Amino acid sequence: MVAQKRLTQRNEGTNWMSPDILHAAKVGDYSEALAAIKEDADCINQLNDTHQNALQVALINFHEDIAFLLLDETNISVKHKDALGRDSLDLALFGASEELCERINDRWYEEPDPDNNLDQNKHDI
Repeated sequence: MVAQKRLTQRNEGTNWMSPDILHAAKVGDYSEALAAIKEDADCINQLNDTHQNALQVALINFHEDIAFLLLDETNISVKHKDALGRDSLDLALFGASEELCERINDRWYEEPDPDNNLDQNKHDI
């Protein structure tokens, strides 16, 4: 009963719980994503069970508005690899708009290489 009440409150927008960037990215809740970023800028470093960051979660759930928010308002990593070795551009190429793919590709060249192996030409589009 309590769990159902909590779920109902979250769905009705009263959201008494702290905003969760991974939840927002999964369900496409723009206001929750914005609130999570405002409350804790480091929330972008959170990972889900498959080691995906919020950008990757937004991409696999086709929430481009969340992806653009994360790219525009944070320094979330586009080079972070999930448990299957996929980065954000790998995921975007499966169904994101051309504009979003280009934005991620642009960020790719701005972001330092996490492995320092200088393989920055991997994703030339």
